[in-house]
This record gives sequence, structure tokens and C-alpha cells, in this order.
Amino acid sequence: EELPSGKLAGTATGAPAATRPSLVTERPGQRQREDRAQPTLLDTSIAAARPQRRLRLIIGGLAAAVLLCTFVLLTRGGRSKAADPAVAVIGQPAAPPVGSPVPTPATSTPPTTVPLGAGRVFELKPGEGLLDVWSPPAGSPQIPARIPAGDPAIQLSTDGNEGLQHVRLRLPAVAGRTGVVVVINSGVPAGRTLLMTVRNGGAARGLRPIKLADDAWQRIVIDCGEAGGDEVVVSCNGAQPLAVARAIAWSGAPPESAMTAFVPGTLQPLGPIGTAREQFRTALGNVVVANQIFPDPQRVRIAVSNLHLAVNKDALLTLTRSIATAWGADPTTTATEATLLPYASAAMLQGVAESAVRAKAQVLVIVLGSEEVPKVLPLGFQVACRLLSDGGVLPVLLVAPAGWQEPLRSKWVERLDVLQARVPQMPVIDLMEVPIGLARQDLPTDLHNSDVHAKVAAGMAAGIGELRARIAWLAASGGLRTK
Repeated sequence: EELPSGKLAGTATGAPAATRPSLVTERPGQRQREDRAQPTLLDTSIAAARPQRRLRLIIGGLAAAVLLCTFVLLTRGGRSKAADPAVAVIGQPAAPPVGSPVPTPATSTPPTTVPLGAGRVFELKPGEGLLDVWSPPAGSPQIPARIPAGDPAIQLSTDGNEGLQHVRLRLPAVAGRTGVVVVINSGVPAGRTLLMTVRNGGAARGLRPIKLADDAWQRIVIDCGEAGGDEVVVSCNGAQPLAVARAIAWSGAPPESAMTAFVPGTLQPLGPIGTAREQFRTALGNVVVANQIFPDPQRVRIAVSNLHLAVNKDALLTLTRSIATAWGADPTTTATEATLLPYASAAMLQGVAESAVRAKAQVLVIVLGSEEVPKVLPLGFQVACRLLSDGGVLPVLLVAPAGWQEPLRSKWVERLDVLQARVPQMPVIDLMEVPIGLARQDLPTDLHNSDVHAKVAAGMAAGIGELRARIAWLAASGGLRTK
């Protein structure tokens, strides 16, 4: 049964039917391992944390992960590798692909000169230095997963006459060394080689290509040298658009990494393929049918382990408030113990699921510590998730960040892949993505550090925000189903 659109609070406008994919996620892809590569930029921070003393106490063991979960919001990245030096051949700009949802072409806007002094940076905006791009609707499957924190307005590339996807980036109109920093996504799991061409009037010269190993958000630094130019054209083969989260022009010298760093997104790709896709759409449809307005932040419940609850209840109440705020609650709202549903182990979640259904909750966020990897996926966990989705409650798994380093991380990657295959109706927000992404940008990763706490919080909020946008897009486009 197809659901009527517009049932969710704050839903986005639907995309044209001709271009609506049937699933929320971009494409199925292998989960990237920590040793695979190095991400990119985007600097944001969201609410900080409780007093340092309390944070240190909780992070001392299993409770540490839970407290860090209190601070919420994504991206995994890849280490850029240079490919063979070849000169790019760029075609003339063309309009966005026919049928692209709500394109906002920037090609009609004349290039804007960016008057920068030496050593300065300037944010490039669509139509103002960031050219030949268009804006997809929020939550659209055309936007790659794990959107960085800060709610960036994702821009997609256009097709050129030579069959190349391309983006034009204006350079500072000053003498001397210039360049651009871009947070970009290849858009395909296998990655792509980006060709770089500097245009100066009628002349053009090629720069060393950059290899994007996968579909992770990555920061690339383009250095045009002392010769400068008018603009850089970033291009690649293929029909799938490139995605840009941020672009910064610079002069004199590239900006410091801390200035252009970004907080990775944490929402893992939704609804793989086949029957898994239908199970995910049905689970969401059941939630929408059971509720007049979705999401209602007052009807979000948090499942936490008894051990974490015993160590520090105040920290868990802080976690509850952070999660509810990300779902749209007033940040000044006082968290109550009624929001917390304790469980003894992952195998014994069935009772918690039944309680959430009886309480007519809309969302149950299951907080899972990552200090140890479960050897098997408990049957009770799968039964609990089915009870929730059948009862009109959306289960969401929130994995704490403590297990982000090897060898734990690789084991978690395998376990989460199995989990999402067996329980596809449950979105996963993986906070381990945040310290992994920070490490690839040579930024601090100490989970006891208050600044890192704030970034983990931003990563969690980004993951929940992306989930809300994906669900809203599905609802507005008629993509939800019920049994």
C-alpha cells in the first residue's frame, strides 16, 4: 500500500516522479576500513559537553563510549593518491542532466572575481565562484551518504560536451600562488580519477590528476602555483555526478588543515537492495501510519545497558537530551528517566522493544558500546527489531566511538555489515566514523578531549539530521510502504 505524501513534519518537497529512485541510499558499497584512506574538510562544532571530570569518569570504560554518544553528529574519507600525470581535456559546459530533480544551474551566472589578498581564503558559493553545479533536494538518493556535519548545501556536477562530469572553481584574482580546497565525493563506490585543468583566458594547462579511491567524502588541495589562472575545472568520466560539500579559494599558501577540516558524517547507507530495500521502506511506512506527526521528539526513547546506567545516570540523561535535540526537541527541555529504557544485554532487548511499543514511542535509539565486538548477532536482537518495526517504532542503532582503532575497527566493520544485512529496517549511526575521520586529517582524536567531544556530538547530530532528511524525502516522494 502506497502512503500519501506530506505526512511527516517538516518534509521536503518531492522530486519529480521520473527521477525518483526507490531507495533512500545512494548505492550499496563496501564499508571502508580505517587503513583505507584519508578524508577531507568541513569545520563545524555543535553543543559541547558535561564537565570534563564527569566525561573522564564515563569514558574510563564502557560508560566512556556512552557519554561520547551523548555528543552526536559524519564522514569517512579516503587517502587521496596521485594518478598518472595527464592533461585534462574539458568540454564546454552544458545544462544539468534532463530530469535532474530541482536543478539550480549556476552556469548562467557570470564568474565572480574573488579579490583576495595574499594568504587569505574565500568561501566559494554556487554561482559565486562555484560554477556548473546544481542543487538536489535535501535527502535525495543522488546525494552520497555520510554527509559532513554543518548541514552543507550539497552541489552536484553537470555534464560537459565531452561526456565529462565537471565543476568550475574560480581562483583568486591576485598575483602569485593560488589554489582551491574542495570537500568532494566521487559518487561511486569504486572511486574515480579527477582531472584538473587550469584555465587562464583562452589557454589551459593540466595539473596532476587526483585518485579518489572510493565514495567517501574527501578533502583535496589544488595548488595552481605562481602562474595562477582564472579558474580550475575538476572533471571525470561517467554519468554519476560528483558531489561538493565545500569549496575554498586561497592565495599565498594553502590554509592550515584545522581551518578547512570537517567533521565526518555518521549515518551509514540506508536500505541496500532487493528485499532489504522493501523491508526498510515498510518499516518506515509503519512508523508514519502509526503517528499523526513524525518525528515527535517527545516520543523518542533511548535503550541503554544496565551497566552504563549504574555508572552514571546523569551522563545518560545528557545523552537523552542530545538525541532528542537532534530529533527536533527544545534543547532546554529537561531529560527524564522515563526516556531511558535499560537492558541487560543485546540478546535481551525484546522486553525493551515491547515497552517501547506499549509506550507508543516513535523512535527507539539503541546505544551500543564498542569496546568489544559481539561474536554473533543475538537472535533476541533481531526479534526485538522486528517487534519495533511491526509495532510502528523505528529502531536506530547508535554505536559508540571507543572502538575506532584497529584491530577492533575492522571487526566492527564486518559485524555491522552482517547486522545491516539481517536487520535492514534499522538505520545505523556509527560514531566511530568521527575519530577515524579526524585522524585522517591529522587532528586530535583523544576521546577525553572536550573539543573531540564536541566533534563527536556534531557527528551524531549530522547522522540524525541526515536520517530525518532521507525519511522526509521518501515520504514526500511516495516512497514509503506498509504491510
